Amino acid sequence: MKEKQKQDNHSNKGVTLVTLAITVIILTILATITFSTLRSDKSMIKEAKDAKNAVEQKGIEEQIEIAILKAEQKYRNPTLEQVKEEINSSFKENEVRIGESGDITVIIGENSYMITGKLDKYQPKQEESGTVASEKRAGTIFTNNTELKDSYGNKVSVPGGFKIAEDSAVNVTEGVVIEDVNYQTTKGSQFVWIPVGNISNATGEKKTIELNRYTFSYPNGEATPCNEEDIFADMGNGSTTTVREYDYYNGKPVAKNLSQFKQSVSKCGGYYIGRYEAGDSDASIDRNPRSNLESTMVCKAGQYVYNYVTYSIAATKSRDMYADNSMIESDLMNSYAWDTAIVYIQNFSDAKYSQQVGTQRTEPMKTAQDPEDVKCNIYDMGGNVREWTTEGDVNSSDNVERGAWYGSGHRVEQRTTYAYSNLGVRTSFRPILYIKTT
Repeated sequence: MKEKQKQDNHSNKGVTLVTLAITVIILTILATITFSTLRSDKSMIKEAKDAKNAVEQKGIEEQIEIAILKAEQKYRNPTLEQVKEEINSSFKENEVRIGESGDITVIIGENSYMITGKLDKYQPKQEESGTVASEKRAGTIFTNNTELKDSYGNKVSVPGGFKIAEDSAVNVTEGVVIEDVNYQTTKGSQFVWIPVGNISNATGEKKTIELNRYTFSYPNGEATPCNEEDIFADMGNGSTTTVREYDYYNGKPVAKNLSQFKQSVSKCGGYYIGRYEAGDSDASIDRNPRSNLESTMVCKAGQYVYNYVTYSIAATKSRDMYADNSMIESDLMNSYAWDTAIVYIQNFSDAKYSQQVGTQRTEPMKTAQDPEDVKCNIYDMGGNVREWTTEGDVNSSDNVERGAWYGSGHRVEQRTTYAYSNLGVRTSFRPILYIKTT
């Protein structure tokens, strides 16, 4: 009996151990299945989230590309800042961060999306020594006439005694500005480089600018070169006459040395015009018919415009501006310089600028006070006062004033003849500057 009870105990223990083992196996299998299911669910959730993010990333990329296209349609050659502005405008409801390297980060809720490479072609090229950008950053004051390059490879010849202005563009297509540093009476005067030749823009496209006299068709502003041909001009009384740029002609208004000017432009690849109309640095009120004709003339912003000035005084003031400088020559604006500047502006800023008319006001403003009339960093060629030039009337001793003036219907490109002794509120002038090459 005792032997049988002992066998039953051993049998019960064996059953218990087997049951436990089976239970453990079953639990393990269930746990594995449950873990696999949970793991599969997490994987599926991650995959779904990744897919959603990829779709949103693609949508953001497309939205950025549309914004860039809008900027390119709105501006002929958009700058990096103009493209950034259009991108920011297209994501008004979301935060946009654009890094210096051009990386664009768009933040939507708790998610952020980085887009790279979209702004590469708008990024300024790496600065090199001897570029407009590097010399502007360094604040270099040039001792001698120096040739620089902009980031597109275009040439800029900077005269000794000048520096690249702090608010200058670094590419000639936007307007490279130099500033007088060394010459006491004219210190701070600024001039804008007018490039001549094959000029590259941001996309690598080349525009050809030829130094010439031009007429401009109404209303589209198409330029036609005229060389030495006679050009029709308004006589100011409803009649017309013909005008010409004389290299030398007895009794006619002429450039200081037109041949030397052309030679310099050919060799240096351009010339400078005053960034602003001539200003009277001695004036504390608007000039009037009794104002001092011997006042100091500068090309600076915020000056009372140097009006009430005869042709002779305008020419003398322009030519004496740097009379003691052996590296540069200054003169009164000639027709080649005026017309070629319009062609430059129409190629890189405003295709119909030659047809702009004078701003509707009742009196002239100080220099650079009209925010509507600034193209390629050049102010007031078409809206403040008209300007004396060296172009002369074939049939009289009169010479030509250019541009529109306040309150007039005249256009930037128009020529109007007046007696050289004309002294009026609507008349001023603008000097040019070029490198001496002989």
